[in-house]
Amino acid sequence: MVAALDIYDEATKYKASLPVHNYEANTVSMKIKEFLGPDCVTAVYMDNHPSLIRACTDLGITTEFSQPGVPQTNGMIESINGDILRGTRALLIEAGLPACFWPLAARCYCHHENVRNDIEGSSPWSRRHGEHWNKRLIPFGCGVFFKPASTKAHPGKTEPVMRFGIFIGYRFG
Repeated sequence: MVAALDIYDEATKYKASLPVHNYEANTVSMKIKEFLGPDCVTAVYMDNHPSLIRACTDLGITTEFSQPGVPQTNGMIESINGDILRGTRALLIEAGLPACFWPLAARCYCHHENVRNDIEGSSPWSRRHGEHWNKRLIPFGCGVFFKPASTKAHPGKTEPVMRFGIFIGYRFG
């Protein structure tokens, strides 16, 4: 992974960090579609990065731009970027994992933040999906036992069916 596309939905306060191999418009378009899922968006506020402009044009999304050279006009997403970066670092340190796991840690951090109730008594997850997250929250990098997929090698008769591993995030979709 080269970088991440951090996205913040101001209406629901839902945030995501989507790792990208490059900043080409087609890659950015795919990540925006991944974030949106079935939701429809009509406008975005962003910086003037050419791939973001092209991706939004391709997706038919109206764009409004921050003013170049004036960081105050892009303060909200810069704050979100900093929060995601600090949270990602904290998860990696706590898990004892090297920096190469940052894409997974960033996504897990955002998810944990999205399902946490805020002072309004709801979460970004519930505002976006219309229901509360009712599954277990598992700390990034903790030890877990799991049952391997049935397509993997079958254990011998006396071997345990569960395997030990580390939790590196959730899979959606």
